[in-house]
Amino acid sequence: MPVLLLALLPGAEAAGYYLADPGVRSFSRGLAFVAGVDDLSAQYYNPAGLIRLRGGHVRFDMAGAYQSVTFNRADEPDNDLTFDPIVNDAPPYPIPSIGVSHDFGLERFTFAFGLYPPYAPDITYPADGPQRYTLIESIVVQTQVGPSAAFRPHPWITLGAGVNWQLLIAGQTLVLTTDDPAGDIGFDMRATDPFKISWNAGLLVGPPSERVVVGASIQPPIQFNGRGYLEGDFTNHALYRNGIITDATTRDDDISLSVRMPLVLRAGVSVRPIEPLEIELAGVLQRWSTMDDIVVDDLQLTVQNTFAPTTITDPVVLPAEYDDAWSLRLGGDFDINDRWTARAGTFYETSAVPTRRQNVSLPDAPKIGYGAGGSAHLGRRFTIDAGWSQAFLLIPEITDSEVTQIKLDINGGDVEDGKVVGNGEYRSRILLFGASIDVAFSLPDNDAPPP
Repeated sequence: MPVLLLALLPGAEAAGYYLADPGVRSFSRGLAFVAGVDDLSAQYYNPAGLIRLRGGHVRFDMAGAYQSVTFNRADEPDNDLTFDPIVNDAPPYPIPSIGVSHDFGLERFTFAFGLYPPYAPDITYPADGPQRYTLIESIVVQTQVGPSAAFRPHPWITLGAGVNWQLLIAGQTLVLTTDDPAGDIGFDMRATDPFKISWNAGLLVGPPSERVVVGASIQPPIQFNGRGYLEGDFTNHALYRNGIITDATTRDDDISLSVRMPLVLRAGVSVRPIEPLEIELAGVLQRWSTMDDIVVDDLQLTVQNTFAPTTITDPVVLPAEYDDAWSLRLGGDFDINDRWTARAGTFYETSAVPTRRQNVSLPDAPKIGYGAGGSAHLGRRFTIDAGWSQAFLLIPEITDSEVTQIKLDINGGDVEDGKVVGNGEYRSRILLFGASIDVAFSLPDNDAPPP
């Protein structure tokens, strides 16, 4: 069952499972948005940046996230097997963010509340494709909701912090097999952790003119403990058609999934060589190597057959063996005039997934990308943003894969590794696009237009 558990693992940031940090302005700037963050996505990146929001603001952000994946599984001449390429058929996944902020007339404070989920795609492959032993369909839904605040104790220093409630839903369908040539078994797994509390904190240091600003933030590790179900379908199995397996399906409605997400550190420096132009260089470190393992426990999955029922009860422990991932991001924006702002940026990021574990359920590799977009300022109260980003995964042809079929011993109840199914050619590209609107209210008479 290792591949099943691996695919249920959501990542943090753009390495691992998630595609990118949230926010149209962020991916328009090549994700360089730690020291220069100036909208309500500061709740996610660096809550100290909320201090730049004067008066009141309401923001709605809608993005589409899509990851194209093509996999051409390596042929097996010894077994006289050839495979056709498969692609991810899932459409772009819509992801909303919404937030509200207000300073309540306090010059040194800003308070905010928002929903800001990270970006993750849907993945769907052919049910009978050569990748079915690794993945047919996968989905991860995660929310982050809560309050944040920024406080400026000194003209050069701003502190920020937030508390958030997180919900995680992870699910996957794939095919297990047995030693029987017609031994395909459909499996579906879902797990949910409905309530987890976490926090983040940030810092901005720079003069009031903001000619040079240094920013940093921290997101601590978080332990998810989900519960859900695991269901097997023997409809297409020869032993069911022959009457040896007596029940078409088997299900355990109370399994547990335990996974610890990594520490994330962000830092950046922004400069304004001229007043309309801001340029930021930022870096992000994700401590994936501190994740010890992924555990599925509390199994009571029974297979009914004419000999004797077989029950799987042992916990499944998967060593993660991930690598720390880091990224370097360069981007910024230019105020063309009072009405228009242009943005662009580029980035490079390493992978949290070792090459030997690369597979269609978790396509992650070193990547390069870019973003572009801009804002239209409609008077003092309305700002509309739009943006676009692409990232290209640098995946070599895999010849040393450790991704195997999952074999189920129907008689003994053991779960074993079968033959390798992860070798082959992978191609993947990440696409993000979206728009947002910021509505300002309660602005002081001498306040500047919305950022």
